[in-house]
Amino acid sequence: MTHCITLPETPTRLAASADGSLFFVYTDRTLRWDGTTLAASPQHIAPEPRSVSDHYGNHWRIAPGETVLQVRPVGTGAWQDAPPGPFPKADGFAVDENGFVWVLGEGCLFRFHPRKNDFTWRVLPRTGLFSDDATALARGPDGRVMAGFASGRIAVLDLTADGTPVVSEVETDSPLDAPIELLFTGRQGHIWAVAGRHLYVHAPESDAWQCYWHETTRLSAGNHDIFATALDGKLYIAGGLTSEYGFPAATHVFDEVFVFDPAPQTWTIVGRMPFPRCYNGIAVLGERIWIVGGAANLREPDNPDGPREPLADVVVFDPATKTCTPGPRLHTARIEPVVLTLGDRIYAIGGADPDNTTLDSVESIGEGETTWRQERRLPVPMRQFAGCTLDDVAYVAGKEGFFAYTPAQGIWYPLPYPAELPQAPLMATHQGEIWVMGGYLSKKIYRYTPETRTWRSGPDLPGPRSWGAAWSLDGRLYVIGGAHYVETHRLFTFDDQVFVWIEDSSDMNPTDQ
Repeated sequence: MTHCITLPETPTRLAASADGSLFFVYTDRTLRWDGTTLAASPQHIAPEPRSVSDHYGNHWRIAPGETVLQVRPVGTGAWQDAPPGPFPKADGFAVDENGFVWVLGEGCLFRFHPRKNDFTWRVLPRTGLFSDDATALARGPDGRVMAGFASGRIAVLDLTADGTPVVSEVETDSPLDAPIELLFTGRQGHIWAVAGRHLYVHAPESDAWQCYWHETTRLSAGNHDIFATALDGKLYIAGGLTSEYGFPAATHVFDEVFVFDPAPQTWTIVGRMPFPRCYNGIAVLGERIWIVGGAANLREPDNPDGPREPLADVVVFDPATKTCTPGPRLHTARIEPVVLTLGDRIYAIGGADPDNTTLDSVESIGEGETTWRQERRLPVPMRQFAGCTLDDVAYVAGKEGFFAYTPAQGIWYPLPYPAELPQAPLMATHQGEIWVMGGYLSKKIYRYTPETRTWRSGPDLPGPRSWGAAWSLDGRLYVIGGAHYVETHRLFTFDDQVFVWIEDSSDMNPTDQ
């Protein structure tokens, strides 16, 4: 459905606050979409910045007062001109969910690939829908770029790995019979378009992911093979890996301990581990964060593409002092273990050893103990899997199976699963159920109720997601980071997005199992 609103005059740009409210910015004032006048620089809103971040950790902008595209690489405070393109000036730009930078220049559209060092710009051919001038550019509701045209049409577009355009026109109920001057996507998936003095608001389809999920503050950069834990009402992740960091993009292993505070919806670096680490588990024991196992390039710390050594090493982070101290070493070095707090102990489950052999061994430790204790082995070796706990029972799921463990009996037992088990899913306990989400090439969600041993399915994730973190905090389910494969571009994207499930949106259906 498309609504049309007449404006007193055409704004210079659209802006959004953190809560998703939309504002029209004029040279001398800022208006809400209903026309309420605000101060020129109001303190109680945070308009969308003129610079745009990408999942590499960089920021992009058109230089103030100029028409030159600039980039501020992660870790630097200085803006620099982007590699020159085949356009005399940049009239607009956008960054899509896969990290491609798009520029609007003199009616044409160009795309730049920050992953490649040759800095080649590609131009979209002016055929079919592109026979008229492009006049506006923005990131669309599904993360791809959308463009407005002089004809009043709007299209979502992409380029395949071999340069073939992929175009999907946005069908509007009301004709937009003037050139599109401004485009914007709201947090609920609405497309806002300004054409002359008219504002067109196009609502998302009833099954759009924004009907089930909200996007909250992103990570500072894409990060995958991570897990989350919670302490004192805040979420923690530690370390992680991306192959797309900085400009030009390169592999990066994180040494930071990140915390998410849901009240201001902010991510903060609260500490650093002794060295960069990835593929590690994380759990809470005794009011401290235990960072367990994983991998690090200890011999060549400045070469993140070098060989990574599986670790028996444990780091204990104290949020009160923001310091890391060594913890008792594991008996077995583990890459990709699932680490869970169960009762008054934490458990390091499965993973792979230094010989890349998948493990079925399990070990645990309690507060004040100095040695890990061997526990009952998994029914099968497991890696690239996920886990969570509910009512003093541990649950793990991966392509090898779905299992539960009760410390009181000291046994693992298999459980039914309604579909083919995915590699590297996300898991969390939420509303008294076990949520198994996504996995390699999957965006499906299944929820398990232990009391009835039944499953039900629900709205999909916003897109395929694996190797990410999930946690339920204060009644809100968060999905954090991860990675997904993009067939169109034949590459992996390392995600910086963080989603929150909308509680009353569920249209769950019982499965047959």
